[in-house]
Amino acid sequence: MPEDLKFEDLKGEAKEFIIRGKSVRIPPLEVRDLDLFLKVSDPDKGVDALKEIFLRTMKRIFPERSEEEILSLPANVLLEFIVYILKANGLEVKEEVFRKVLEGFQSES
Repeated sequence: MPEDLKFEDLKGEAKEFIIRGKSVRIPPLEVRDLDLFLKVSDPDKGVDALKEIFLRTMKRIFPERSEEEILSLPANVLLEFIVYILKANGLEVKEEVFRKVLEGFQSES
């Protein structure tokens, strides 16, 4: 007979990725963050939702850093990390879409 499910069994594990040649463990978002995923596809709220997903994830990775420090990172850092953040949460990502956006940022600078 299978073992009884425990609450701890439901907690998500961080997934490890190599970003900029370094190992980064990206934790999954929580139930309280679900509304952000729904807002991403909204043309009026999508950018703010992505920024908030990025901020909440980076605060979990770097709890010693302030919101101001995280939000003052270059925009291309968000674009680089968001692909992995979505993957860590089990979402399929078309990386070429983010790469095109990133190219747009780079060509404007």
